[in-house]
Amino acid sequence: MPEAWGPLKGTSDESKETLNKVGKKYDKTWAQVVLRYQIERGVVVIPKSHSQERQQQNLAVLDFELEDDDKQLISQQ
Repeated sequence: MPEAWGPLKGTSDESKETLNKVGKKYDKTWAQVVLRYQIERGVVVIPKSHSQERQQQNLAVLDFELEDDDKQLISQQ
């Protein structure tokens, strides 16, 4: 099973803009969208954050599923 260490690192501003648009649809941050996308692809994600708020956000990615058109849009980034 593939693993993603630091799956948010290196996300471009252009990609963040697209991810933010997708996130608004689900009331999620761009980072939560990336984590959920990777999980749905079968990737084990291991995000890193020293911020307690972000750690909690990183855990709140199991209460929604991305629609196919959103996954396709993300895959083009």
